Amino acid sequence: DMDRENAVIALFITLQPPTRPMTQEALSAGFYEPEHFPNRRYPRIQILTIADLLSGVARPDYLDIGMQATFRQAPRAASPPPGAQARLG
Repeated sequence: DMDRENAVIALFITLQPPTRPMTQEALSAGFYEPEHFPNRRYPRIQILTIADLLSGVARPDYLDIGMQATFRQAPRAASPPPGAQARLG
């Protein structure tokens, strides 16, 4: 339940193409409009098939800036010297 989870967007992934009632139910959920991006609208419930996802025909429609804006990238660790892994055992 989207309300119970406080979700603004839900993604339903299915093996079979969605039925007409499924599509109508998804459309009846309306659209999400991000507070800081008022000119963008995303379907609140999106139905995608596994085949479409794996073939690249479809992908989730959402604002894809959160991860880059939220987390810093960890510094890259130095590579261990050759043979260092063998000494650990």
